[in-house]
Amino acid sequence: MSYICKGYDYGSYTKIINYYIEDLYKDSVSFYKNNFGDVHPTGTRDLDEAKIVDFIGYIEDYLFYIYKVYNESFLDVFTALSQKLKYVSVLAPENRGLFGAFFENNLLLEVSPVLSGSRNLSADERTRLYVAHELGHISNSYWVNDAKCRMKADSDSYVMRGIDLLDEAITQNIAEDFAYCFAGKHRPVPALKINLPRNGHYIFNGEAYKSNYDFYGELQEPTIMFARTLRGIGSINDDSKVMDELCNRSFSHDFFEMIVKEYIHDDRLEELLELLQNMGVIKAASYALFGMGEVFDIDSSKNAKDNVVRLSRSLKDTRDPIKF
Repeated sequence: MSYICKGYDYGSYTKIINYYIEDLYKDSVSFYKNNFGDVHPTGTRDLDEAKIVDFIGYIEDYLFYIYKVYNESFLDVFTALSQKLKYVSVLAPENRGLFGAFFENNLLLEVSPVLSGSRNLSADERTRLYVAHELGHISNSYWVNDAKCRMKADSDSYVMRGIDLLDEAITQNIAEDFAYCFAGKHRPVPALKINLPRNGHYIFNGEAYKSNYDFYGELQEPTIMFARTLRGIGSINDDSKVMDELCNRSFSHDFFEMIVKEYIHDDRLEELLELLQNMGVIKAASYALFGMGEVFDIDSSKNAKDNVVRLSRSLKDTRDPIKF
């Protein structure tokens, strides 16, 4: 069994990318067979293997999108995938409440094969979005891992969760742009939203927030507020352009290092820690909404967002970028 690449032109990188995609498919099929054998517990082996073909195709789409839209960052993104992604498979049946997951230590990306459509995207278009979302985590993993070491933060600390909020919101924004581009549709304008509660507990105490994300919408506004504390972004009035600039910077492996250096330069490192801690509460609350966290984080989210508003306003920086 072989995979036929889509014929995208990546210039001088075309052959090596095609080799990578073909090897990714072969390794992924072997991984699936080694883990499930000839009999899948849900009896959907043929369907699952067809989904793996779809996922690989979406990875091709994503690489071509990055090549066209973020050309200067393309080699960094491709290098990240070639180093950190060896297997693509379907989520196990018991995990299909998730959209997807990246297991860095196993070089493994798993995606739900049963995602439904939404008001704006078909099931296939939405699956392409969440393949791209997980690919974004792979690309970001360099600066996320650097941030963990640099801030000496445990994975469960609120500071680290604040860093994870940036990772989540950035990957979602790029994935949304990508998904709508390939769907040939206009991305919706941001609208006011309120999440469904968990056991009667609403994030932000039920206060509406503005977002145009398919999911993780509650993370968008805090990320935009944080971005405006950075030189070269704080002077941008349009929220979508703020996210575009932040996302563009995030492709660099020294993304978080530059943030820390900027805050240290202005003697505001304590404020950065406080800002990340409050963003971390929001991230924890976001996960708690679908059962992966504690209700008290949901109850704390309104105060945390108020603190993010207060801090980001005081730290908003309209100066030109600084070079280190």
